[in-house]
Amino acid sequence: MLEDGTLLDEASGSFEVKEPYVPPSPPASVTLIPGSAATLETGDGRISISFPKGAVISQVEVSLRSYPLEQLPSPPTDFELATTCFRIDGLTGLLVKEATLTVKYSPADLERAEGDASRLTLARWDEANNQWSVLKTKVDKEANTLSTKTNQLSIWAVMVAPPAAPFNMLLMAGIAAGVLVVGMAILLVVLLRRRRQH
Repeated sequence: MLEDGTLLDEASGSFEVKEPYVPPSPPASVTLIPGSAATLETGDGRISISFPKGAVISQVEVSLRSYPLEQLPSPPTDFELATTCFRIDGLTGLLVKEATLTVKYSPADLERAEGDASRLTLARWDEANNQWSVLKTKVDKEANTLSTKTNQLSIWAVMVAPPAAPFNMLLMAGIAAGVLVVGMAILLVVLLRRRRQH
């Protein structure tokens, strides 16, 4: 269409929406003071960081903003990126006391994990070492949240861990190995006895 409203061409098409669009969390910031606890939380409540009293040694402003998924470094071996990622800035060093980070995982994150929330984990990009640190993550399936403790900020992402071998499979494998060892031992004893008899 031209500026005067003259129509030049038109076309129609169709597309399929495979998953609902989840907008990135709005930016947020908080001023940390050594003598007070504070919480940095996004307006939609999806991401929050609780800083305990004494987490910093001087006043500092910490901010959180979304981060482009396509710009994330490659995940560690056997891990996959989910869809939630963000960056926390304002502190170049380490926190004196660990903060608690809580992230509400999205339906898209859960879909990447094939519906198994226990496979979701939080990971932090360590810019000094140029590598991901996959952190011990508590999964709350009722609240749909992931939480961990950290003394660093940086870039964060929800990742999908490789599926764990079911306990029953591990148990069966262990039993099978035990039976095989016992069977070979019996066979060895029988062969030794036959040799002595001959």
